[in-house]
Amino acid sequence: MCNTLWMSKEPRVLLPGKWVMWKRWTAFNLLANYQISDITKADFYCSEAKNETQRKAIMDSFMAAQKYCFLATCRRRFLLQYFGEEWNIDCGNCDNCTAVKNERDLSKEVFLLLSCIKSCGGRWGLNLPIDVLRGSRAKKIVDNNYDKLQMHGCGKDYSSNWWKALGGLLIAHDYLKETVRDTFRFV
Repeated sequence: MCNTLWMSKEPRVLLPGKWVMWKRWTAFNLLANYQISDITKADFYCSEAKNETQRKAIMDSFMAAQKYCFLATCRRRFLLQYFGEEWNIDCGNCDNCTAVKNERDLSKEVFLLLSCIKSCGGRWGLNLPIDVLRGSRAKKIVDNNYDKLQMHGCGKDYSSNWWKALGGLLIAHDYLKETVRDTFRFV
């Protein structure tokens, strides 16, 4: 899912290695394009699952990998904790620990997306609320009167992929809950 490369000068010596994201994100949109194609893979593997337990295990694995991709904190700590080790300090070597952080206030955009999801009743995946924000007049939106919502068209300055990446960040950081029934995702 999220391709990574682990490098260490001495792999046999237990030194902290240098973790580098194979795809270093230079723009928010690149993150969106990469993540969405991987979610399609998760949907495919879920459709091949033989029972609900297997489907849930597949989705949990993909969601953990998605969370790893969206991390802004230490990747090594996340991986060690994911596999059951107690690790409470940052490694200082991964791309997130060494990167210069460019912070941006996205509170308005987050509020818009969460409000739109709530107004749409949580019966849809991310695509429909994003289409509402971008001002779509699709049949599904008009039939459900979502074109009458106050936030309809308020997010047209950003691409659909940008909104999906923001939604992915919110899911990865547990601000938004994504549920999966069969192969359908709901937020």
